[in-house]
Parts: sequence; structure tokens; C-alpha cells
Amino acid sequence: MSAASRIPISSLRRALKESVALRGRSESSACRFQLAKLVPYLAIAPHGGHRVRRDLARLLRTDEKARLREECPGTDRLVTAAPIYVAAQDSRLEYDIELPEEALARDGFFRHPPPAEAAAESLVRHREVVGVIEALATSLLERFGACLVFELTSFEAVERRKGEKARPPLPIFDFATAHLGDERSRFKAEIDAWRATLSQIRVLGKRAHVSEDAGFARAGALSRRLRALSPDVLVLPLAVRRVFMDERSQSLYPAVVKKLRRDLGRAMAKVATTFARAHTKWRPPHSAALRAGDIPELALEVDAALSQVSSQLRLLRYVNPVNAEQERQRFLAAGGDYSPRFRYRPLEFDPGVLKRRLYSVKVEEIEDPELERLYAAKRREIDLRIDLLAERGTPDFLLTSLKLYGRPEEGTLKDARALLELESEPEPRELTAEQVGVRLQEEVSRYAERDPSFRFRIRVKSGLASRVQTLEHRVELRAESAFSSRLAEGLAQHEVGVHALTTHNGEQQKLTVLRYGLPGSRRTQEGLAVFGEYRAGALTSGRLKTIGARAIVVGLLADGASFSEAVELARTTHGFELEDAYELVFRIYRGGGFAKDGIYLAGFLDVIRYWLAGRDLPTLTNGKVSIESASIVRDLVARGVLQARRQRAERLAQRDPLEHEAVMERARENEPVHVDGSPTRCPYCKDSFEDPAKVVACAACGARHHGACHSEHGRCASCGERDLLVPRAAVPAIKARREEPPRGSKIHVSREGDTLVYSWESATLAHFVISFLMLWFLPLIFVFLPTVIDYLKKRRTVVRVEPGFIEFPHMAWNGVRRVRARREDVGAIKTQDVMGDPRIVVDVGLERYMMKTGRLDSTIKPAEKEWLVQALQAWKEQG
Repeated sequence: MSAASRIPISSLRRALKESVALRGRSESSACRFQLAKLVPYLAIAPHGGHRVRRDLARLLRTDEKARLREECPGTDRLVTAAPIYVAAQDSRLEYDIELPEEALARDGFFRHPPPAEAAAESLVRHREVVGVIEALATSLLERFGACLVFELTSFEAVERRKGEKARPPLPIFDFATAHLGDERSRFKAEIDAWRATLSQIRVLGKRAHVSEDAGFARAGALSRRLRALSPDVLVLPLAVRRVFMDERSQSLYPAVVKKLRRDLGRAMAKVATTFARAHTKWRPPHSAALRAGDIPELALEVDAALSQVSSQLRLLRYVNPVNAEQERQRFLAAGGDYSPRFRYRPLEFDPGVLKRRLYSVKVEEIEDPELERLYAAKRREIDLRIDLLAERGTPDFLLTSLKLYGRPEEGTLKDARALLELESEPEPRELTAEQVGVRLQEEVSRYAERDPSFRFRIRVKSGLASRVQTLEHRVELRAESAFSSRLAEGLAQHEVGVHALTTHNGEQQKLTVLRYGLPGSRRTQEGLAVFGEYRAGALTSGRLKTIGARAIVVGLLADGASFSEAVELARTTHGFELEDAYELVFRIYRGGGFAKDGIYLAGFLDVIRYWLAGRDLPTLTNGKVSIESASIVRDLVARGVLQARRQRAERLAQRDPLEHEAVMERARENEPVHVDGSPTRCPYCKDSFEDPAKVVACAACGARHHGACHSEHGRCASCGERDLLVPRAAVPAIKARREEPPRGSKIHVSREGDTLVYSWESATLAHFVISFLMLWFLPLIFVFLPTVIDYLKKRRTVVRVEPGFIEFPHMAWNGVRRVRARREDVGAIKTQDVMGDPRIVVDVGLERYMMKTGRLDSTIKPAEKEWLVQALQAWKEQG
């Protein structure tokens, strides 16, 4: 993207014609503008400027504060969330682009009219700003056939005078529609969407009050000029109450401005999506497609600077003692009656110089609100890491470590105590470090076969501080250690299948911060790595006890327990051998109190909840991503700022149908998705869809394809899976007949008018007993608690079949979700084997739902399910 300081309108028109991104100022600097990507809307801040030329400033009656009350400070920042914006730089007292050209100098603000030369210069600047706006609007009209313009101003709260009656509360947002006249009905969908999205914004912790045509927002001469270009130009003036600034001192609240900018950016994109689908030929798949898709040059500079600082903060290098092996031998030789004295290598950087470099980066000037928020949080995290390394061996190290990684919450400690109660037999450690290294190298080779750029080295070294330590592109194994076969498999998935993979995927992104880790990513990434062990079947009860013990020891550290006291507690209370107890405590007490090990259990539980909620695990492998930043990453991928993961985590990608149904839940609201009108493009050929009957969808990720494209490619072009969903027109008719349920069936059939009702009990006594017992042994109590509740409340599972509709319970992550579908939208109804038990699946359009037939396995038998499937197929074929 060009960042020329001054750009003539002719260059702007050429960039618009050639679809070249552009950012800069107009020729006389009367306004600044951005053209990040061509979308059918733009945002304008006509009164956001404050600059007055010297020859006019001497003529002004008012001081700077009085001028600010007439202007709209801050609105020039609010519009920058749009991919195309124009922000005026000059004060509206010199000229107001919402007034006609002949009304340049504002009456009452000048001692006498400006000289002819000054007025002529003001006229040139007035025309230049209007010319930039008209050039943008005209180009969008030519390209899309319609254009939406958001015009942002602000208004101050009117103070109540003494003795005056209380006034009704002022709105946060007021938008004008009266200028549309009879056209209001034509743009009703956009007006309603604008009102709805604005009312969802929270300002200072409260839901925004929105008014329409209350008089604060007005359409002026600029609006009339834009409307005169074409009837398909919609101008929506918006006035924002100045809650984002101190009206007495006229100083902005930066945090409020940033949040408001981000929220308004999302709101404008949502309304523009509605507008584009209704008034243009373009059908954007989601609102993210209408937000800035290029990375600002400043953001790339900030990314490079922060990544350079991060590369110097090699925590393990500086936190691991240089005499770790000697102190370990002394401790073991003394039988635990020894307090280790650790020494650390000197820092190769000056913390003060590094901090000065860190805060010289202009993060706050990044105009993309999502990127600005992300990098601001990353800078705070890097600041803490610099402090952490500077404080090694001092009491302050522990305080900073707890601030960086957090102290285990009480709920996590409770789960940790439950894990320590697990019965575990010690596994034979029959593998040497060299043999484990071979297994890890096999895992690396598997990924390298798919992508030769996948680089990760396995080394075996003597005298390491820990049994295993992971650096950026290598894993180091201590030569003196022995390993069990399941531990070796767990290390392969933990270190290579997650840590190496996310580092590799992060390196493929334009933003290198994904390689070093987004803010808070360490907790999620360690939890994801433990989850990878679980999916590989390598998460033994002994490993769970170790993870739980780490959280407990971090709690002991925070409470002031000494090294020897923590080792003794691990031995006597939790049954660890002396060497294992030392390894456990050493990892946490090094440096003066390294609380990082407390995040493994908390992160694992976070990932489990995230997974059970049906959210997208692969998003967390696009780089070193945190759960908190996953929504930002998904948004940046949708906008094209980031690319989807280059390599898939094999164990995380292996899914069972239960997980698949939970993942599919993420894209659904209350109504099923129909094939007709799906606004997607085929990921294989990149063309749009013309005939919905010839569209198929991937059963794993939901990506739509042309049927011919999927057949040619042989698999999903997005995720590589082969399982398909197809629209009803592509499903061959299956002749079936309805009969009475099998003898002894638990399914009860009744009729309510024209509606057939199939019902059965949701949980049996056996389910109740199993779930009740599991409540006492597993930390994931919420998985089994619903079964107990269903049995105690005698709940029933109900399927309702009307002449034109079917309603059934779907296995959603948060319990039972009712799905109601039209008969013409229903495709295949069949049973699908899940871990040896047949489950009923119903295709609706290009979505697949799994019918909830009971808790845990099921409360009805396979033969009953087959009968129910035949009954439902018979109903479907009646249409």
C-alpha cells in the first residue's frame, strides 16, 4: 500500500480505476484518506479537523477550547475503522463542507470577514475535500452500482442549569433519516440494521441508547451532493455523544475512543453487508469481507519491532540455572536434605535499553482497531517478560511471574487435588533418550513430507536442567533420563504435533507475532499440547497427576513454601519418588519462582471447554494463538489479513462424529441453514454458485463446493476431508414404510391433530448410576451432571413430525437444542456408527444434525432407531 504524503485527486482516481490500495493526504493536506480495499461503503468525518491557517487564526474571536466545542474532535479517529474513509483536517470554522461553498467563514467567529486571498484558499481546500469524497463515491457507484456513506459527527451533553427541570437522558447515538423522504421505505432494511447494531454497542459498561432524527445528526450540503450522484447512494449521518472525552478540558479518553472505533467499525460493516446484498450484485459471505483486508505498513513495522524484541527474550535460556545438574546430584545424594543454590547466565541485553526500544514503537497509531488492540496487549506482555528476566534470583521474580502467568484459581486447584487422588501404576521406563529422539524425529518427518519447509530438530544432550526442554526450533532431551513408551508418544504429540506445528504455521503468516505468540497464548498452547496427548491416548493417570501436582506446587510457591518443603510434600502426600519430586519442584522454583507450570492444567481445562463448546480447534493452530484472541484470528483470516493454517495437527484433526456435530454447531443460530442463497464461493475453482442443487458441502468444515469440483479434487479443498453433505435434490429417494414400534420398545407414539409425536425417556437407571459415580472421580463434572438431572426429573426425548415440518432434539454442546426444519429442506435420514453405537443423523440443506437419542450412549436400542429412521423417511417421501 502506498503511503505518499500528498496525493492529488488524479492519482486517487487512477488508484481507484486500477484497484490499488492507497493511504495519504490530499494535495493541500485539507483531508487525509484511506483506500484499503474496494467495498461499497465509505465513512466520512466532515468536522473532525482542528487546524486553522495562521492568516485566519489572527481573525478568530474564539479561543481553542471554544473552537473544539464547535468542532467534532475524535471523529477523525472513529472513521478509521472503515476500509475507505475521509477525515477533514481543517476546522469547520474556516469552511464547512456540509455548508454551500459561498458560506465559507462561519458568522460570529471572525472579527471581520477574511481577505479575498484567504477566502480563495479556503474555497480551494473546501473543493478538494468534497472532490476526494465525490471521487470515491463515484468510483464505488461505477463498480458496485450503489454506495453507502456513513457521516460521523459528535455533539456535547447539554448541562442542566440550576432550577431547571430534569431533562430526559440524551442518546449515545443519533442518526438522521428524515432527509431520505419517501426513500426511507426503500432502505428500511439498512435503517433497521443500523439501529439494531448501534443499540448492541456498550459504552462505558452500558448498552447504548439510540435515537433517530432527534436533531443531533443532520444531513447538509454534502449529503445532498452525494445523493444527487445517484438514487442508489444512501447517506446515513450519525452523531455520537461526546462520552469519549472530557468536555471541560476537551481531552480524549484513548481507551474509550479505541473501543468505540472498533465497535463502530464492526457495526458499519454489518450494515454495509445488508446494503450490498440488497442493492449490489456482490454477495459478501460475511461482514468481515467488508472490513479492511490489507495490513497497514505501520502495523508491519510494529510487528517487526515487537518480534525483534521478543526474539531476545529466550526465557528458558536465562531462567534455567547453569549449575542445574550439579545441584540435582547434590540434592539426591543428600536424600532431599539440601537447599539448592542456583546460578544463572548473565543477560545479553540491557533491560532498560530494550524497554526504551519497546515503547518507541507507535502501537497506538495503528488504524486497524483489531491489530492495534492485539499489539497493545502484546507490548504489555513483553514488558512483563523483560522485568521477569531482570529480576531473576530476587523476590520480585515471583511477583512478576504470577502477574505474567497468573496464580492457579481455586477451581483449578480443586481439580488438581482430584487428579492427585487418581490411582496410577508407575510405567516401566524402558526407552533411552536416543530412542525417544527417534520417535520424535519420525513425527517431524511425517509433517515434513507434506511441507518440506517444516523444520524442527531433536537433540540429546547431557546436563540439561530438565528432562525435556523445547526451544524455538528444537527439542532437547536429557541424555541421563529414561522414558516410558506412552510418555514418548505424548512428547511426540505435545512437542511436535502442537508446539512445532504452531511455530511453523506462525512463520507462514505475514504477522510474525504469530510465531512468537499472541498475548496470553502460552496458557492455551500448553493446554492444547496436553489435549494433543489426550487425543493420542498418551495422557495416563500418572501424567494427569503430574499436571495436577504442578498447579498445587505453584500454589505452595505463592504461599511461601521453601524448595525442600515442596519436595517433601510431593513425596509424602502425593506419592512421588524423590527424583520425580525434585524434577517437579525444580521446574517451578527455578529463577525464584517460575509460575508457568501452573498453566498446564488450567489451559487443558480451557481447551476441553472450548472443544466441548463446539468451537474450532484448528483456529488455535494458525500460529501461537490464545483462546481469548481466537475470535480476532478468525476475523483476520476472514478479512484476508491472515491465511488459514498451512499444516494441520494430525491428532487434533482426527475427529469422531460427536466432535463433528459439536463443531458444526458453531455456525448455526436458531434456524437451519438452507442451500438456497448460500453466499459462498467454491474453494476449489473460486467461482460462485448458480444451481444450488449441484452444490455439496464438506461434512467436517461445512465448506461448499461444486459437485464436479469435489469429484475432480476427491476431497474438501479447505480441510482435506472426504465426507460430504448434499442437498435434498441430490439424495436418491429411499422407499420406506412406517409400522408400529418393535415389541417392547421404549418409544411411545402419540398423535396431536396432524402431528405425530415420538418420545422416550432421556436417561435410564444405568445411566444415572454411571454418571453419579463419575461425578466423584473426574474434574469435568459438567459432562455427567446433565444425565443425573435428566433421570431425576424424568425428562423425555421428543420428536415431533408435522405434515410440513420436523422438530427434533440435536446434540448441542450446551445440552439439547431443538431443530425445526421444513420437509423440502430435509435430505438424508440415516444411522451413523459412533464408537459402536448407531446414532440418527438428519441432513438439512448442507448441514448435518445428530439427533439426541439419550444420555451417554442411548436409551433406545439400535433396532428402535432403525425403525424410527424408516418412519421419518416415510414422512419425508410423502412430499
